[in-house]
Amino acid sequence: MRKILLMTAVAIGLTFSTGCDQGFEELNTNPNDPTTVPSGLLIADVVFNAGNTLYSTFVGGDMGSCWAQHWGKVQYNDEERYVPRESVIETLIWKVYYEDVISDARTMQLIAETEENKNVQGVGLVMQAYGYSVLTDMFGSIPFTDAIKASEGNFTPAYDSQEVVYNGILAMLDKADELLSADGGTINASSDILYGGDWSKWEKFANSLKFRCLMRISGKRDVSNDLKDLVANRRCLRAAPTKLNSFI
Repeated sequence: MRKILLMTAVAIGLTFSTGCDQGFEELNTNPNDPTTVPSGLLIADVVFNAGNTLYSTFVGGDMGSCWAQHWGKVQYNDEERYVPRESVIETLIWKVYYEDVISDARTMQLIAETEENKNVQGVGLVMQAYGYSVLTDMFGSIPFTDAIKASEGNFTPAYDSQEVVYNGILAMLDKADELLSADGGTINASSDILYGGDWSKWEKFANSLKFRCLMRISGKRDVSNDLKDLVANRRCLRAAPTKLNSFI
């Protein structure tokens, strides 16, 4: 009797041990909680955070308009007295631009590379370049070469000089100009809240931003030939954004 019971228990155990793994991964995968997204769906959030941050009340209003004496305030008037709020600078500019603009644009670029979508790669590079240009114009030396490398274990990136940052920005924009083309892939029109999926407008944005960056560094090096090239090829004509204030 004991042998029969033992054999029955072993048989039941073998049945459960071999059967509980069947379809386990599929059963425990939530179809409504994807771990990856198409690269084009990241455009809206990156563009929104870039524009909304600069044109927010705290940044564009309090710090921008008050310092320029366009606004006057009778309370909460630190900026009116030229006293910067460190929390606003750290949280609403530094953190947002590195985390929500540059890092997410970099992720978008990398996903687009696996999709072989050159146009979205170009969009990702343009938004990274824009993010770095805003930060270096505000703060001077910033992390660039070692930036966005936390996944590699680098949590204390070195600060680069503006010369290094601007050279990197210009290289990004040159690469973006090469990637953006009529046959470079599809840009999700509904997610692209800036240009509605029009790659040619992103190309003009890239070259308009390049023009501005060249003007920024014109006191340090001769950029006349670079500017002439942009104008001669009519690639720097600004494309007006459809739903956001112009970045340029």
